[in-house]
Formats: sequence, structure tokens, C-alpha cells
Amino acid sequence: MKFSIPTNWDNGLVTNVVKDGIDSFYGKLRGDYIGGGRAEYAIPSVSREKAKQHIKLIHGYNLKFNYLLNSVCIGNIEYSRRGQRRIRKLLDWLIEAGVDSVTIAIPYLAEIVKKYYSKISVNVSLCANVCHPFQVKYWEDLGAEEITLSPWLVNRDFKLLRRIRKAANCKIQLYANCLCLTGCPFFYYHYAMVSHSIINNSDGNNFFIDYCKYKCMFYRNKDPKKYLSSVWIRPEDLAYYENEGIDKIKLGDREAMTGYILRVVDAY
Repeated sequence: MKFSIPTNWDNGLVTNVVKDGIDSFYGKLRGDYIGGGRAEYAIPSVSREKAKQHIKLIHGYNLKFNYLLNSVCIGNIEYSRRGQRRIRKLLDWLIEAGVDSVTIAIPYLAEIVKKYYSKISVNVSLCANVCHPFQVKYWEDLGAEEITLSPWLVNRDFKLLRRIRKAANCKIQLYANCLCLTGCPFFYYHYAMVSHSIINNSDGNNFFIDYCKYKCMFYRNKDPKKYLSSVWIRPEDLAYYENEGIDKIKLGDREAMTGYILRVVDAY
């Protein structure tokens, strides 16, 4: 089993975290045209030049780099000429920076990448909420080489996991240290909120409060059993998932400081 590790763009993280089993790092610039599954203010800031050097450092350890383009909605800009030009400009830079793969939640973006950027592999984000064999086949038809399954609905359902693994030809990844509520009622709204936080609100500013995150924390603190019943996977249970044919484990979080990420990697 391989591991996908978050980067906060600290070179010291790379030099201290490299261990057997790590396959790749994933990350994202604070601001780009597509956005993703985290609000901009939560992402460590780095210049494009320093990001390129960071990716080069990762490649120096024979590891891969995955760039996140995992917004669930970008306001239909992807269908306009101006929007497509800006998307292509970002993807051109990712090629220049040496990115090996991109993680996507919007099917149309997968089509753009597969049509114009054959050097970049397409991974499907957990934000796409893939939780059924039918969904896996659709994404494979779009060219997906790897899919991160819905942690809210799949992580602890081994019968469903087996059905998906049997149907899938691509690699399957699970997000392990996720404290989201099982069957979370907020996740569609949450990722739509975060995706649109990159777009100006109607009053002309980017004011954003992560209501879903704080509501989730409220539920867990009100009923601590929800910490245990949430969708995280215990480090000592990874062997069960490996026996079911899971290819990779994703660890978080790219918002975190280097010390925290190192502790998570050591634990798993």
C-alpha cells in the first residue's frame, strides 16, 4: 500500500518525511483560477517559483506531485471562451512546473485535461463523492487513473468497498485521517461553499465563514461519541484495507504545520 502526503510547501517537510511506502505529495497554490476544497485563507502562501522548486525537490526523491483542482463548481466559467483560456493558462503552468497529476471533481475539467494534456494523469477527488461502482465506470470512461472514494459513505462499509474494488480498473485511494461525520449532511453544501469562496459575492467581496466546519465541530463536541463514529481509519486497521485491494491512503492536512503532518505520517 502506498501513501499520498500533503504539502504545506515547507521544504523541510519533504526532507524529513520521506519513508518507504510514500508515493506522492499533493498540494495547491493559495490562489488560482479554479480553486479547490479549502478556503484560500487556510492554505499556506507560496510563490509560483518557490512551488516549482518544491516540486523539483520532491522529484529528486523519485516521488510524484499531484496538484489539486478539486472545486465542485466554478460558476460555469469553464464553458466560456475567457474561462477556458484561463483554465488552459493554469494547466500550461502546471506542465511547466512538472506536475505529474491533477485531482478533479468536475467531469468537464477531466475532459479538458485528457484532450489537451496527455502528460498529466487525472485523479478523481473525494469531493466528487464517488460511492458506487456505476460512478467509478463513468469516471474511468473520462480517463481517470485514480479515484479517491467518498470517505463519508465508503470508508467503513466493507461490502460497498468490495463491490467498488471489483468494478474498478483504476487505482483506488481512501482518505484515512478524516474526522467528518459519517453520512455528513453538510458535505455537498460545504464543498460548494468553499469552491465559491474564490468568486466574489454579489456585494463585491470575498467574505467567507466556514459555517459547515464549525457546525461539524459543534456536533462532535456536543456528542463526543461522534469522534469515534466518524469516518477516520485507524492506523492499525490499514492491513484490512490493503487485503481488500486498496492501492493508496491519503493523509491530511495541507492546512497543518509541518510537525503535525510528520506525526500523522509516523502514526500511519
